[in-house]
Order: sequence, then C-alpha cells, then structure tokens
Amino acid sequence: AVEAVEAKAMEAVEEEKDGYQLLDSGDLRRLEMVGGVRLIRPCPSATWPRGLPAQEWTCDLEYTLNDRSSNPSALINANVEAHGWGGHRLAELAAPPPPAPSPALSSSASPSPQPSTLRTPPPLSPRPMYTPRWQLRSEVGFVLGLQPGPSGQIGAFPEQHENWAWLRAVCESEADTLGRPPRVLNLFAHTGGSTLACAAGGAQVTHVDGARSAVSRARLNCEGSSLNGVRWLTEDVSTYVARAARRGESFDGLVLDPPAFGRGGPKKSEWRIQRDLPRLLFLLQEVLADEPSFVLLTCHDRAWPADRLGEELDAMLTQAITPVPPSSAPNPAVKKGKRPPKKETSSRVADVQWAAGNGSKRREVQQGGRRPVPPRPSAASHTRSQLDSRLEVGPMVLRASAPRGRDLPLGGFARWKRSG
Repeated sequence: AVEAVEAKAMEAVEEEKDGYQLLDSGDLRRLEMVGGVRLIRPCPSATWPRGLPAQEWTCDLEYTLNDRSSNPSALINANVEAHGWGGHRLAELAAPPPPAPSPALSSSASPSPQPSTLRTPPPLSPRPMYTPRWQLRSEVGFVLGLQPGPSGQIGAFPEQHENWAWLRAVCESEADTLGRPPRVLNLFAHTGGSTLACAAGGAQVTHVDGARSAVSRARLNCEGSSLNGVRWLTEDVSTYVARAARRGESFDGLVLDPPAFGRGGPKKSEWRIQRDLPRLLFLLQEVLADEPSFVLLTCHDRAWPADRLGEELDAMLTQAITPVPPSSAPNPAVKKGKRPPKKETSSRVADVQWAAGNGSKRREVQQGGRRPVPPRPSAASHTRSQLDSRLEVGPMVLRASAPRGRDLPLGGFARWKRSG
C-alpha cells in the first residue's frame, strides 16, 4: 500500500510541466524535475545519504564532475559549454533556440522602385515572441529559458522562489504607497529571476551583471515573459554603483546576490566577496533613497550564512536611514591610508569615491552628515536592533516533493522592508 501511494505521488511529480520539483538530494548530488526534464546535478553541500532508492535516480540529463570534455562531439556548437553533461536529451536541450526569422517585405513591394513610383513601404511582419526550447515557468509571473551550461548551471536558481514571491509582493505594495513604480537596482542579476519578479510587481528595474551572456539571456527571458520597464547593463557592479552615486541616482529597493568570486564588466574586474562585499554595502548607502522601501541580500557562499548577511544588512541600514544633523557629526577622518581629496563641495559622494578607490574598509571613514558605522553586532544582539521588526534572515531551502526525498538548503538570505 505504501509503495502504491509513493508511485502515485511520483506520477504527479512527473506530470508537472514547466515548473520545478526537487525529488531528492544526498551523496553530493541532487535529483530534480525542471521544466519537464528529469535532471541530476552535483551538490557538494548534500553530504547526507540520499532518501530515495537507487532505482529512482534515473534522469534525462546529468552533469558529472569527472567527465569534463570527454565527449567533444556532444557540444552542439561552440557557444555551448556542455562540459560534463550527458543524457539522452542532451542534443535536444543544449541546442540554442532557432533564430527569429527576419521580417519580410510584402511580395507586392518593388525591389528597386523608381522615384516616380515611390510609395509607403508595406509594414514589416511582427517579430515572433521568444520561446525557449526548455523553460522554467515561475508562479510569480515570468518564464526563464534554460540550457545546459558550464559548472552544471542551467540558467535558473529555483531556491530563490520564495524571495521572488516576496519581491513581487513588496513591489506591488510600494507602487500603491508611492503612487509610482518603485525604482529597483538588481546587482549580480544573472539571468533575471529577481529582475522579472520586480518587473511583474510593477517596478522599474536597473539590471546589472558583469557577464554579457547572462544579461543577453535575461533580456530574452524578459521578452518571453511579456514584461518591460527594465534597463540592462553589462558592468562591474562596484564601478556602476560608484558612478551612480556621482550622478545622484537613487533607488527605492536593492537586490544583491553576490558570488564568492568572479570577474565581470568590460575590464573583467575581479570580485572577492570577503574583501568587496562590505565595501559595496558602504557604497550602496549613497544610492539608497532617503526613505527606502526594501533590500534583499542573498548568498550561496557557506562562509556567509544568513546570520552574517543579516548583521551586515542591519549595520548598513542603521547608518543609511538614521541621519544626524551635520553640526553634530564628526569631521571626516581615517585611521590609515591617504585622506580623501579636499574639495569645497566635498560631500558623502566624494568620500565614497575615495573609499572605492583605495580599497579602505567602511569603518575607516566617518561620513559627514551621517553617524559612523557602529561596531558590527553579534548574532544575538542583532535581533534587538531597531530594525529587527522589519529584518528577516533565514536559509534558502528546496523542499523535496517526492516521498522520502531529502530537503536541500542552498545559501541564505537577509531581507528588509519598511513597515507600513
């Protein structure tokens, strides 16, 4: 009887089309159903024994770490890095979507009209909507195109689903409160899941990622989801934020999903989270609106669990939204390194430029007109912060839908929204 119930549940999972299901995890791997494709991928954090029996671990597509480039003929074209991918559906799913046909002129148009016979050209045929060959359809209101990629990535991070739903709800609420679309900055935006969640909620989004290929795929995802209101930028995030601060740009909401390491932007600038995230959070204070709406900070690096993300976000917000009169603020000072440039029009923006330029830590600069960043609170004391009623922290967890399947924690989040 138990086996019959489990078999029926598995059949229901198999019928899920264009959605996501975690079936099981363990033994350093994960078994998933993604957009109707049964998938096995490595997962170094899944150190526990798997829950389902071995005969259930079958798949249409699999990525293995010990089979990189062993089958060059499996590469469908030079633009697809299918290293380590295998399975009977690889050729079908790794192939890029067919290009949109070029708009054609009406057959009645003359190929070389004479000046005396010039007339209004016939309208171009409409460009067909982008339809991915393999896709993940989110309940939040958008579609992500999928494709086997390097390191086992497929172009979507389903563990962010709860955050996507939160982003859409917050953006919808803030649009009503503000009486206009909230302005959102999404950094390390990848293929656009959070960007599209905000856009579905009525926000105007600036999407920034250092990889041109990721930004291109995000634009296609936006088109395929029939969404708009997004500004697309391929840029190093720290460079962009410093430039936005100089220009006086302001955002109601911030979204960040920093990697542990990476290179991006036209100059392939290096990013190291341990060194660069505190500095970036310092810079972001300058582009956050005076009355901010929300901030979402997520990370998959085990050195940055949810509690640590919450401490960093709490410290940033405490300084960013708790101004003091300039007359009572200390003079700008530093403990080491060169001092910021002296200018008659020196402001917090000038101090930000200096801090970004010489790589100082944020507590080495005390900003005029703002309180100095307080000592980073402990995990225990952070829960008593004045922002605690609006600050949430926790793990991002994929819940197994199959009977006896094992849940899979993947990174953590810290998120804040203003009360109202």
